[in-house]
Amino acid sequence: MKKILIACNAGISTSMLVRDMRVVAQNKGVTCDIDAKDVGEAKRHLDQVDLLILSPQVRHEESIIHSLKPELPVYVMEMKDYGALNSSKILENAMNLLDD
Repeated sequence: MKKILIACNAGISTSMLVRDMRVVAQNKGVTCDIDAKDVGEAKRHLDQVDLLILSPQVRHEESIIHSLKPELPVYVMEMKDYGALNSSKILENAMNLLDD
């Protein structure tokens, strides 16, 4: 099972996004584990995930993440998708990265 971690500033929107992404994944028959942590905590769990998604507010952390674990795919959400809680689009983009 693929593990996806969303890193954010620990906001309410991200927890709603995770909940919605889990529902979308289940409805599409996608088997994955999706969780969210603040970016500081996420950095301590990089070895336990297959993909890290950064919320737009912490996009500046992308180069730091790459320096910590260069082989880990990192996806930065578009602000419009994050703001609209477009969980279907975000999950689709995440799964495309995992399929590469």
